[in-house]
Amino acid sequence: MSVDSAERSVTVRVPKAVIGEPQPTWGYQVFILGQEGYPEADSLRVREVKANRAEWRFGGGDDGTYDPNVIDLLAPDGTTQQAILGTYGVREKRLAVVPMVYGR
Repeated sequence: MSVDSAERSVTVRVPKAVIGEPQPTWGYQVFILGQEGYPEADSLRVREVKANRAEWRFGGGDDGTYDPNVIDLLAPDGTTQQAILGTYGVREKRLAVVPMVYGR
């Protein structure tokens, strides 16, 4: 993995030996998440995105169960990560639905 802050990019390479020869029907989902060093039992070690930023906490969420704890994602052409991650609904008890990206 390499990070280029000047270009605002993260590059991750996965050897074909690990996943096999990519197929035309394969879709991908790529996320950047924060790693939680002191997780609660059900956190999966993913740091929550809280309503307000603080030391060791990302801001921009709503402190609810349904907001996605995603910092960045690979969005398909024709949409944005904001549009995708904004599809969750607290009142509706609806999680965000993240589409697959094909053919990259």
